[in-house]
Amino acid sequence: MLFQFNLHFKQESTALLLLANFVTSPVLASASFSDLYGVDLLNGTGMTVNGSTGLMMVPTAQLIQHGVVAGSFNNFTRPDAPKDAQAENYYLSAGVWRGFEVQLGLNELHAKGANPNAYGDFYNRDLVGNVKYGLKLTDHWRMAVGGQDVMGLAIQNQRWYGVMTHASRYLATTVGYATKGKSSASSTHLDGVFAGAEVYLPYNISALMDYDGVATRGGFRGRWHNIAGSHLQLNFDAILASTEASESIHLGMTLSYPLGGDAKAKLQALNDTQSALSVNRSAHPLPSFQPASKRYPTVKADPDS
Repeated sequence: MLFQFNLHFKQESTALLLLANFVTSPVLASASFSDLYGVDLLNGTGMTVNGSTGLMMVPTAQLIQHGVVAGSFNNFTRPDAPKDAQAENYYLSAGVWRGFEVQLGLNELHAKGANPNAYGDFYNRDLVGNVKYGLKLTDHWRMAVGGQDVMGLAIQNQRWYGVMTHASRYLATTVGYATKGKSSASSTHLDGVFAGAEVYLPYNISALMDYDGVATRGGFRGRWHNIAGSHLQLNFDAILASTEASESIHLGMTLSYPLGGDAKAKLQALNDTQSALSVNRSAHPLPSFQPASKRYPTVKADPDS
């Protein structure tokens, strides 16, 4: 009885230890993000508040994969906006070619409580366009050049930039330089050297930090892959802290889908691999335990013992 108790206790302790190790191990959790979902960390669907792929304010050299289409929303209100202002920013993004992405967006700024559907009942409404082209140097390095608010009815926050990103299983770091183009706004953000990092945590959550030349921000990003087996991906983004006093918590989300191109081909290859593994398991099942049919002789007790 004592032996059975000790064995049971050891088994329970081992199971609890393995469970705790899985929950707290960033290695296993990062592998589930980059490996099990077949994700190339130099391809991204996380969007900045300006609509391009990146961190929070800072763009990165990560790009939407060729063939992916994404829609995003955020409520980031710029520091130079009126105190009672509320923002609604919408973007449609696409990986139109290998290494090339574009965004078209609508930025609206109105007073809190105003009717955003009523024409004229807003401080500002602006159509914007972003572009970015990147060159993958190795499996972990990519450099890119891009433009923010390069086209639209009114150019208010135009920026041109060059950026380089290094991405590994656990961390992606970015450094770049931006210059202010034609712009009617007075913002000094993203004008000069900028930098940032994304740390991949358990459960497909990332910790974000960036510096745009003026302010430093911290936040997080969550990902939900392959929703209901449809290959849809949903991202949630939040800016939780900023050294810019006028900025409060801001939220955003992005929904992306691989319509074609390289993204669709990669998903098809992953599906074919999974199907092949499934067929192989069916054709060669693991041997199951079957009790022996041989009957063992009965041992009779010795009456003299």
